[in-house]
Amino acid sequence: SENDKPMALKHAKIVLSQVGSPGYYMDVANNPYVFGIHVNSDTYSLPALKALQFHLDATGESTKKQPVRVVYRDRSEFFKSTCRSAIDAATLQGFDVTAIEFNPDGEEMPGVPNSQNAEFLEGLADQLCSADEGPNTNNAAVIACVQERDADVMIAQMILNGCRPTLAWFTTATWGWATRNSDRIPFFLGGGQWHENFAYSDKYFENGTAVLEYGKEKFGYMGSYDHIVSYAMPMLIVELITSYFEVV
Repeated sequence: SENDKPMALKHAKIVLSQVGSPGYYMDVANNPYVFGIHVNSDTYSLPALKALQFHLDATGESTKKQPVRVVYRDRSEFFKSTCRSAIDAATLQGFDVTAIEFNPDGEEMPGVPNSQNAEFLEGLADQLCSADEGPNTNNAAVIACVQERDADVMIAQMILNGCRPTLAWFTTATWGWATRNSDRIPFFLGGGQWHENFAYSDKYFENGTAVLEYGKEKFGYMGSYDHIVSYAMPMLIVELITSYFEVV
């Protein structure tokens, strides 16, 4: 997706992108060729914050006393805007918010990108939940807009620190990472474009699961929601075009 915009502009060709951040499509004056159909990823974490608000209301606790710690990569429109949206919403709701932004391509250790530096990632996890906080105070709500290896290292460190987060929302929780970490996933929240309970059907498939099953039979592996959305987007465009024009 990072190459969609420059390639579309270079060749003056329309590109249908699969990017969830609204800001990705805002530069229309300079690049009118990129379009997309996607759930607004800036809203992905908001139901988790709403659930936390309901919990605090039920227990009579103030949002001011509830830490919300948000860590995110700054080299991606998706990661950055998704977590910035969470920061803005949590701040507006009165939570005690800490924002932790990091450059995965930076080098705190010379010659080693931060994304490959376990000690650096463990340090980020310590900012989310430190062992020094003690068992009764390390209950921050954690929101993380990170890649899979980031999550693996951070979660291992959080476990080592004895963290008991009030909630844990990770971008990775709706990816293939979730299947590989099924022992952890029941305790994680996430957001995405599709779920098996979502209604979808066309003249070829009865639902999204059928799309995935066809893909497994045809290509030998089970895809993710990206597979379904990559299929559904052009199908929707075709339906839109054929509803207005005669296609031969």
